[in-house]
Amino acid sequence: MALIPDEVVSEIRDRIDIVAVIGEHIQLKKSGVNWKGLCPFHQEKTPSFHVNPPRHTFYCFGCQKKGDVFAFLMEIGGKSFGEVVRELAGRVGVVIPERPMSPEEQARRSERSRLFDVNALAAAYYRGVLGDGRQGAAGRAYLEGRGIGAEVAAAFQLGLAPDGWDGLLRHFEQRRIPLEPALLLGLVARRSSGSGHYDKFRNRLMCPVILPAGEIAGFSGRTLANDDPETPKYLNSPENPIYKKSQLLFGLHAARPSFAKRGRAILVEGNFDVIALHQAGFTETVAPLGTALTAEQVESLRRLAPSVVLCLDGDKAGRAAALRAIPILVAAGVDARVVALPDKEDPDSFVRSRGAAALEDRVAHAPSAIDHFLEEIWYRSDRSAEARAAALREAAPLIAALGADSIKRDIVIQQFARALDVESRVVRMALAARPAPAAPTPAPAPAAPPPPSAELKVFAILADHPDLVAEADQLGIRSPLTDARLRDMYSRRLSGQSFLDAAPQDISDHVAREVLSGAYAAVPNPRRTLMDAVRMLRSEHMEQELARLHRAAKDANRRGDTTLERELTRKYVETRKHAEELKRRPEEEPR
Repeated sequence: MALIPDEVVSEIRDRIDIVAVIGEHIQLKKSGVNWKGLCPFHQEKTPSFHVNPPRHTFYCFGCQKKGDVFAFLMEIGGKSFGEVVRELAGRVGVVIPERPMSPEEQARRSERSRLFDVNALAAAYYRGVLGDGRQGAAGRAYLEGRGIGAEVAAAFQLGLAPDGWDGLLRHFEQRRIPLEPALLLGLVARRSSGSGHYDKFRNRLMCPVILPAGEIAGFSGRTLANDDPETPKYLNSPENPIYKKSQLLFGLHAARPSFAKRGRAILVEGNFDVIALHQAGFTETVAPLGTALTAEQVESLRRLAPSVVLCLDGDKAGRAAALRAIPILVAAGVDARVVALPDKEDPDSFVRSRGAAALEDRVAHAPSAIDHFLEEIWYRSDRSAEARAAALREAAPLIAALGADSIKRDIVIQQFARALDVESRVVRMALAARPAPAAPTPAPAPAAPPPPSAELKVFAILADHPDLVAEADQLGIRSPLTDARLRDMYSRRLSGQSFLDAAPQDISDHVAREVLSGAYAAVPNPRRTLMDAVRMLRSEHMEQELARLHRAAKDANRRGDTTLERELTRKYVETRKHAEELKRRPEEEPR
């Protein structure tokens, strides 16, 4: 991968529409020369994030994040500078001088990028199987039976895992793909007895979980063995460094452009509800990934969509899921409405049996989330005193979700009071009388402190440029490592383990986020970057040692131990001399 000339980077920055790019991630509104919206880097209810098109910059007055379009995409997507530049170059038609990467350069790519590459290779394999005349017949018949056309299937990159034990495994072996990332991603698994591996996904219609920038974070496989009660209907990728299902939404890559156009996001339960509604023209549809709706997913929608329409299954479980989701939507300040489907209907079956116009009519006339909540907990009840008391208990968590918004809180309390035919003070009493937990919850153990950022930086450089590990050891980076967990992790890395596998449990999230971010994959001089980082690490280590010696000498003086004081003072002077020499000779390699 060639070094990208500065003039090419400048040309891309000048050509790209920063408002359009950032607008794909948050909802922006014109405000004078600027555009503003809710900051994607911290939670807020009043927009403080500003984009300035003439300067090609963004700035958040809340968290002080700032930069250009490259910095924004690197921050929000966890990508390297080179990845972002190439992505934007393709959008504006700027040609970057390219040459094939050498084996050494291939090895330098970040572990995160390699995981995305393995998922992309698997997705291409599954698509190939689906398109195969003989192997893909069952998968194509399934899609045809559900009314899914070729265009929508292509947009969601649908594929088929064949009904065999080693199709993907052999595909990886033929291309000399290491099995370690495939194991981490849950694409293959180790046999429980004996040696060898096998495909984790078999005889399943494969739905890739595609990120907004196009990378594939994971998979959800729907079984084609409908007559086998022992086979789970859906099988999903496990949690890993690039797949956090509580933070992701299925279909977001395809739905995001329609949020602003349609003025809403439609939230359904399952993957094929999403795909079926896209097929029917509801291209603003997304779904959680096999779990209950989370605050992180709602926050993503809040930044992107003017409103959210909840359209869950019409059965008892779907109605219960809607009641659980409404407080989360209300707490986030989302303008939410709820579509009530008939019993035993889901969005897919409803739109196929009654047509898109019927669903659009229900969406257009959907009541607010709070009105729907009242309908479910009160108007469907027998309206007895017991039902009224139960409704108040159900309402308390929803009203509590309004937090400090006293005006909206008072309005909602009055709304519930009128509906239940009680005085508003009764609703307030029910809210105040919410039962405490049966037993006090023990305080959680204090979180382990994160490793020093300067030490993590060295590890991040080595993760992106593994060919420098041996040289780093010669530079003696072990001695200035103050964190015992990192010293142990470094020793394991030298023995051949990856940084992620070598990371202790209590810092694995820090390693995945900081070390495997790919931040140094495209630096022009990796060796110099490493030496500068090690030099900075040594300098910080010396400053800490100077402070320790100074404190110890003062303590010896207070105790009247002049011999120890002189020895400590001598060590202090020597250490200070070494620190000053290191600062005066920045061009030399650290010893």
